[in-house]
Amino acid sequence: MLEPVRTIELFQKPPSPKTFSTGEVIFQAGERSDVIYGIISGSVEILVDGKVVETIQKGDLFGEGVLLHLDHRRDSTALTKCLAEARPPKLIPS
Repeated sequence: MLEPVRTIELFQKPPSPKTFSTGEVIFQAGERSDVIYGIISGSVEILVDGKVVETIQKGDLFGEGVLLHLDHRRDSTALTKCLAEARPPKLIPS
């Protein structure tokens, strides 16, 4: 677990939002990662084995499952359904 001060530091300077075009892959299953995403606008489809299992909207967080795996690998793929902006707050210290 992170020290409380370190947790606050991670959220004090969040990265700039990134815009994803319609149909753009945000992340793919099997990729290593250390971030989760929050949707600022638009919507994102979450796919497992090529099938849509969830469509998420503005205000939702996604990709947090990567934080539960020791190897930090994604179990799903995130694909934009329409123009979307997401902010990836880095949650695992380098």
